Amino acid sequence: MSTGRSCVCRLCAQSGLSVEYTRFNFGTELLPPPSDRVKGDMVDTLAKRCDALLVNFGHWWAASKPKPLPPFEPRTPSSYAREMSPLISRLAKASRNWSIPIAWVATNPYPINGGGPAYQKGNARHYNMGACPSSELRFPHVMQAYNERVKHVLAREGVEYVDTWSIALDLLDLSQDGAHYAYGDSPVGQPLAERALAWAVGALRHRDLSCLLQHS
Repeated sequence: MSTGRSCVCRLCAQSGLSVEYTRFNFGTELLPPPSDRVKGDMVDTLAKRCDALLVNFGHWWAASKPKPLPPFEPRTPSSYAREMSPLISRLAKASRNWSIPIAWVATNPYPINGGGPAYQKGNARHYNMGACPSSELRFPHVMQAYNERVKHVLAREGVEYVDTWSIALDLLDLSQDGAHYAYGDSPVGQPLAERALAWAVGALRHRDLSCLLQHS
């Protein structure tokens, strides 16, 4: 069990939380085409199923992977923020409609050299940020700009921001598989999980207290 997952399990046991991880790559998967929106979307599905939501989409927009919408190359920070704006607006609406806390988690830095034994085996070699030329945009200054630009959108929509960026930045190459921190023996996974779950615990307590005050 990884350091990050161990921390998640321990904190969940202490707080009575259960955590469900649902993977989407770009965030656009959560929003249906305009013609289908009368049927609802995945945001509503998740909001009905969960007591709190922590959301992030960032890395795949800066990666060399094909994008779901043209242009298909990596996005600049400004373009990324524009892509995320409809989703963040939708999350804010779901938070109001379903009375659940929703926050956006920072996009974490990406290992520059794909460090760790898994990289030496070639598992992450095509994501090597030290290659010249690099097919990736996931340099620290770009990912930081992603966070700064999206924070303006979050503030406009009233969605909270959970800063995990500052935790991982100084140790960004300590990833065993050259990409993820909650994997293997990275010391970064535990504090990242602690900060995210601390937000969830605090947000749920605040919500429950507000409900009690409203009905007292």
